[in-house]
Amino acid sequence: MVNIKESYRQLGLDEKSAQLKLQSHMLSEMLNQKDIMVPNLGVAQERLKDKEIFLVLDDVDRLEQLDALAKETRWFGPRSRIIITTQDLRVLEAHGINHIYKVDFPSTHEAFQMVCIYAFGQKNPEYDFTELVWEVANLASQLPLGLKVMGSHFKRKSKQEWKNALPSLKNRLHADIVSVLKVSYDALCDDNKNLFIHIACYFNHEELEKVVAYLANCFENVRHRLDVLAEKSLLSMENSKIGMHSLLVKLGKDIVRKQFDEPGQRQFFVDSGENCEVLLADEATGSRGVIGIDCRFNGRKLNISGRAFERMSNLQFLRLKGFYYDAWYISHGLSYLSPKLRILDWNYFPATRLPSNFNLKFLAELDMSK
Repeated sequence: MVNIKESYRQLGLDEKSAQLKLQSHMLSEMLNQKDIMVPNLGVAQERLKDKEIFLVLDDVDRLEQLDALAKETRWFGPRSRIIITTQDLRVLEAHGINHIYKVDFPSTHEAFQMVCIYAFGQKNPEYDFTELVWEVANLASQLPLGLKVMGSHFKRKSKQEWKNALPSLKNRLHADIVSVLKVSYDALCDDNKNLFIHIACYFNHEELEKVVAYLANCFENVRHRLDVLAEKSLLSMENSKIGMHSLLVKLGKDIVRKQFDEPGQRQFFVDSGENCEVLLADEATGSRGVIGIDCRFNGRKLNISGRAFERMSNLQFLRLKGFYYDAWYISHGLSYLSPKLRILDWNYFPATRLPSNFNLKFLAELDMSK
């Protein structure tokens, strides 16, 4: 049974009716009979208890789904085998399943072959497409869903069409990938959605304990919330660092882009080009809604307006990274920084002092190294 999470959601029924509908579908497929009537969830045990079953339940996300389809092993005959795939570890644990296997990403070579299979119908690229296939595989970051969608996107397309499409795919997600990944995001509570956005737009690859400390005033029980996101496969916490897959990072940034048309109104700055418009404008175009800026510029000198931060009274996380000693210049002097700043990470800071009225009360990290 494929994509149970999505099919369960599309039923649009109350919980009991949806469970009965799922079990009816399962029995109809297994017994090759149409529209089997299921007045109660005990029907599966009655019909299958003597049968040797191989059952795969794909993409489960709720305990109620397992209660409808495989509540107990005694529902099925001896030697039956049941495989469940899910992004939510807690669903398996809550159902009492002990044999759990974490599926790794394919190797880089396997990812390359997968793109070829979906794009060319074979494991090897057509002539002169090798470099383009590697670019696509790297963009998908070895996520099978991304490899499938992107490979299929380029099916029967010319080399020039590959080249034309790649720049936009580097910054934005394909719509088919968004539709699948966003289901997991939409299922989160509002606070956990907000935490997901914080990680995607600012705290990816940061040390776990530092993130917990930095966000303690923003979220109640932040460590538990991070555990929830990890259990739902929306991030990982390995080697004392937080990690989020690059496609999920792009999803988070896409969600932020859609908050407002004007970059200065958004929660986080996510586009280097649009960041420049806000930071370099003579008139202050940022807003109270901005809480995080993470800008990394290479190969250019930026003349930041001294008024850029005037309206950003709720700015909490500021990171400006240049890559040479004269990366920054501030016109008219820097007169204001938010009193709520918790992180100020600005290398090659182009002044000898901070604004005289700058409040250090909430500052947790200061890094102005060169």
